[in-house]
Amino acid sequence: MPTHVRHVFLTGFPGVGKTTTMLKAIDELGKAADALPPCGFYTAEIRDVDGKRCGFDVVTFPSGQSDARRAPLARLVAGDGVGSARPRHRVGRSAVDV
Repeated sequence: MPTHVRHVFLTGFPGVGKTTTMLKAIDELGKAADALPPCGFYTAEIRDVDGKRCGFDVVTFPSGQSDARRAPLARLVAGDGVGSARPRHRVGRSAVDV
């Protein structure tokens, strides 16, 4: 049995608390005297004024620090009507920033 964990993957339906669980676990693990700082990134949901999900951002660790970076990953596309700018990269209804 390994004595340490190198990677953790959380899966589940939207809204069940995957990101919340991960961020709380990282916060608790960071309180240990011999804690290593987390590295990597996670995706954060973006919601509109009505509370509906409209996209995702990529957020690097350490998420609460000034050196954390945040950038758009995907946004819902408003429509494909005449005159609307069609995004170059799409996944389903989302424009993806590659």
